[in-house]
Amino acid sequence: MERWFHCTCGYALVLEEGGSVTCPHCGKRHGAPERRLLSVTEVAERLGVNPITVHRWCERGLVPEATREQHGRRHSWRIPEDSVAHIRRPRPGRRRKRA
Repeated sequence: MERWFHCTCGYALVLEEGGSVTCPHCGKRHGAPERRLLSVTEVAERLGVNPITVHRWCERGLVPEATREQHGRRHSWRIPEDSVAHIRRPRPGRRRKRA
């Protein structure tokens, strides 16, 4: 997929997905845009669920491309903004009692 954007000099450029392009007018090199990373709280607000639920989904691998950042003994999850729409929510159901 290609994306049109304007260089800082005003020249219109086409950026191929995952690629980079050099502006023929000013010579400035443009790369793929940075992906915005969201916190568990921000994702929970967007989806209307509790942050603990999103944290559990990350631990279970239900959130695509979620990365775990370590902060001493603590950790936090960072989720790319564009992958929030692809979160696989588990089907609601009763939890089984352990025998």
